[in-house]
Amino acid sequence: MPSFWSPIFPTLLATLLGVIVGGIITYLTTRTIEDQKWKQQKKDKYLQDRREALGLVLDWIDPIDRAVNRAIVLSSPYREDRGEIRQRWPNLLEEIAKLDLRPHFRVLVPKDLYIGANPIINKLDEIYTLSIQLQEERTLINSEPQENHWKDEWKNDIKKLEDELGNVRALTDAYKQRLEEEFKATYS
Repeated sequence: MPSFWSPIFPTLLATLLGVIVGGIITYLTTRTIEDQKWKQQKKDKYLQDRREALGLVLDWIDPIDRAVNRAIVLSSPYREDRGEIRQRWPNLLEEIAKLDLRPHFRVLVPKDLYIGANPIINKLDEIYTLSIQLQEERTLINSEPQENHWKDEWKNDIKKLEDELGNVRALTDAYKQRLEEEFKATYS
């Protein structure tokens, strides 16, 4: 019998196999843990960038609120100064454009949230037009007090204006709530 078949050989073989199997198990375990760690870091980075992008969109809320509040005040049909509407009407699109996102952040924000200010801007434009119209109708009423049909039209337009102001406030509140929910979701 050759000398390597000594009684120690099975023990050495078992030890060598144990070391090899242990090494393989250690390698696979370490690789799995590192893969999970890498995936978690990637997910955390994505959420951090998404949170930052949504935070930048949340910065739009203040100019939107200010514009809506100013529009509510300026659009009163009982204001005396007609030129004030044209001079002081908020330019929301310009204010939001100053705060626009860089392209690499835009892809991280849901499209409905990125363009979500557009309906508010459009409503403010409609309210502006209606406010100017109401001021012109008021001028006609004051210049021709005997013409009652202007008063009826004016009252209908005031009601329409009130409805539009309520709609723009509701749109703003819904947009703000949706943004806040989306932002908070990045923490869970």
